Amino acid sequence: MRKHTEITLGDKNYAYMEFANLFDYFDVITENGWLYSETKNKKGTHKSRWRYGLAFPTKREHYNALKMGKASKLMLDNYREMRASIENNLNVSKFYQQGLSCMRTRRFMDEGDEIDIDRYLGGADNTWITHKRNKKAKNIRIGMNFGLSCSNNEKNFAKLVSVLAVLTDMLTKLGFATEVIGVNCRGYRGKRNYSQICSAIKFKGAGERLDIQRLLSMGLQGLLRDWEFGVGNALKISSCQGYQSKMNDELKEHLNLNYVIEQSDVNDDQKQMDFFEGVITDLVEVQAWQRS
Repeated sequence: MRKHTEITLGDKNYAYMEFANLFDYFDVITENGWLYSETKNKKGTHKSRWRYGLAFPTKREHYNALKMGKASKLMLDNYREMRASIENNLNVSKFYQQGLSCMRTRRFMDEGDEIDIDRYLGGADNTWITHKRNKKAKNIRIGMNFGLSCSNNEKNFAKLVSVLAVLTDMLTKLGFATEVIGVNCRGYRGKRNYSQICSAIKFKGAGERLDIQRLLSMGLQGLLRDWEFGVGNALKISSCQGYQSKMNDELKEHLNLNYVIEQSDVNDDQKQMDFFEGVITDLVEVQAWQRS
């Protein structure tokens, strides 16, 4: 039986569990008998709508979408709109050809991209210049906290995962190897002395191709409602399933996450713009410092 890791960071206690991918996550849930199911919700009620939403309204459709990494039209539309807005307003594309995470080293060769006029006039060998990129791109580990409260609707989930997809796409084009972790970090209410509990599911490895739909599918509510609530039961959590909470810095550092996308940081257009601008500024400044 897979068990949570318990750890004390600073003066706070945490319990977390890491999963290699969504299939590993689902296998652990089923093997341990942690699948959460609530059948008392009458069809058409608020709880029923919140549970699966309109895109994949039945349990079977919803579970298949999660396993296949299939996003809803609302998620895809939000992603396209947000990506266009970020690229147009912040002019991100001007950095795409620079390969910010890959240092380019000038090398003199007997053939190349351009000739070095001083070496040529001086009669030196290897007068051609080529710029070779270091192929080992810097790895950036992104976390997204999908643990939203039941007051949120499909649109709110779609906006949150759109930030994740745009950020991952942007970092990939900037030359970074990106790893994406879906986390449900929530405040604990129950019989044990935990400050926060967390599941960390790898949705994309650093060497895996970027699958936008799979990242967006992290916003399907059944991931939280049916599967993650079941994991919470193993920790003797109260019936409220804890409460929405930003990940503490100590836990973020322990899980080696460079960025964690939290709803409170990106829940309106201005915050989203500020978030992306901050990431770009940080990366450009770091790169400039490395080159100096």
